[in-house]
Amino acid sequence: MFNKILLPTDGSEYSMRAARFVLELLRENPNRHVTVLKVYRILPEFAVIDTPETDIVDTIAKGAHIIAENTAQIFRDAGFEVETDYCTGDPGREICRYAKKYNFDHIVIGHRGAGSLSEIVFGSVARRVVKMAPCSVTVVK
Repeated sequence: MFNKILLPTDGSEYSMRAARFVLELLRENPNRHVTVLKVYRILPEFAVIDTPETDIVDTIAKGAHIIAENTAQIFRDAGFEVETDYCTGDPGREICRYAKKYNFDHIVIGHRGAGSLSEIVFGSVARRVVKMAPCSVTVVK
């Protein structure tokens, strides 16, 4: 069975559904290791904002940290320990890279994210993860 689970999150309702699914997996086997991952993008459009780039990056990174911690709190409230992490880049690619780098044997992801427009323009993150993942993937509706 799966022992090392990666839970990507964007804070959306579908991500929360995926978190609740993983919580049930933990209740079945509390020895599983779970990491909540938030991947964020630094878009080129931010370069035109009249604010120092480091301030923008810091603000976005803090937001990513908050989203990951809020998702992790679901597990902590239920008495489970989980890790959180965040990184920047293309979400689908980075989720798969992270899973491979840290030897996860399962990814659980919500089937839709927070930005439906970005899904139309860039393609579904969940679809990309299913296609590129180095391990098993569960997509939660």
